[in-house]
Amino acid sequence: MNSSKNLFRALALALAFVIVQGSAFAGAGPKTIQKARKAVESAAPHDWKTFAEAASMCFEKSVNWDEALTWVKKSVDIKETSYNLEVLGDYYLKNNMPEQAIKYFIKSMDVARAQDIKADLSTQQAKISKAYELKSKV
Repeated sequence: MNSSKNLFRALALALAFVIVQGSAFAGAGPKTIQKARKAVESAAPHDWKTFAEAASMCFEKSVNWDEALTWVKKSVDIKETSYNLEVLGDYYLKNNMPEQAIKYFIKSMDVARAQDIKADLSTQQAKISKAYELKSKV
């Protein structure tokens, strides 16, 4: 009987923990979207970085995919940079499109190298590796 009570308590605590953790993360999406939209709305028309950062924020939290894709594409249209090309690659990687992801990660590396021959490309290289792994599974 005592072990049944302990088991019940353990399950009740585990359930309570899951509920509390879930509610803590539930607001992250809307807050991220709100913050990203506010940044984009106040950005200057030529401010490629704000558009890319807002998109990256959404991609990291896996929210607002369509609007964030529009933002990062606008960022790239304004000015192709290593950063925004990598963010666009992140979108494709997270959406199981490894070919497109690889294309943008390589472009990101090319732009970085053009600016600095000694640029650290380890992040893009790791992402390309992930994309190839994904490609082999698809």
